[in-house]
Amino acid sequence: MFFALYNNVKIILRLHEFSQASQTRKIVITLLVKISNYVFVPSNIDYEILKEKYGEKIKKTHIGSNIPFISLKKEYSPKKEYIIISYFGFIYPSKGFENLLDIWNQILHKTNKKIRFLIIGELSDCSDNQYAHYHKKILKKIDELGITDLIDITGFVSPCQVSQYMQDSDFTILPFSDGLTLRRGSFISYLEHNIPIITSNGDQECNLYFKNHVGIEMIDSNLMVDKAVEWIEHGIPAVDNDEFSSLFNWDNIVDDFISTIKEER
Repeated sequence: MFFALYNNVKIILRLHEFSQASQTRKIVITLLVKISNYVFVPSNIDYEILKEKYGEKIKKTHIGSNIPFISLKKEYSPKKEYIIISYFGFIYPSKGFENLLDIWNQILHKTNKKIRFLIIGELSDCSDNQYAHYHKKILKKIDELGITDLIDITGFVSPCQVSQYMQDSDFTILPFSDGLTLRRGSFISYLEHNIPIITSNGDQECNLYFKNHVGIEMIDSNLMVDKAVEWIEHGIPAVDNDEFSSLFNWDNIVDDFISTIKEER
């Protein structure tokens, strides 16, 4: 970074988040933004905030799925009479995972259909886990709700395995405490896999792309249980997200990135 500053080398920053960062991180991010020549931002909210202050050097971009669709022999094969509701992503305090557990539990009390829940990721209170204290709290809540036997946890697995677990899912529920934006990698990954999604209300950009799109429900968290039960009882929608594949393809994102830099020269 200092080499670039003192040698007249342009600095290009790709910024994953700003508005939801802690105050300490915002101070560091602000410094990086100030000294960068170009800043690429996937979140529309962050883009509007930063563009207003720093002008044309703030550029809009997208993120792609880090979990490419891979057709493999199934490794996770629960009994077919179960409906599988999955969750993929890291589990830490700002994700509001307690809320998702309450949603799962309420679904069980509103339908007689056989359901299992699948956590694609790590949930462990082992000492080498940096979120062990929080995970212990989550595991305790699962036990208190009496749904331990209905939840499968994969632990850390390869992208290939994540892809297969997603394909074994019937749908996912992703309640984001700060709403849906296009920096949400878990949402993009499920989108890439054509898995029906119930998620939080989105920002203006999400509404532009996904409002009224079959198989993507952006709603208040207090409506998620009823929507899930509706799908379970009356049919889970078939999804075709191919129209979005080019938008969230990393090769296309890189090409747009390079084109923007060339145009600015």
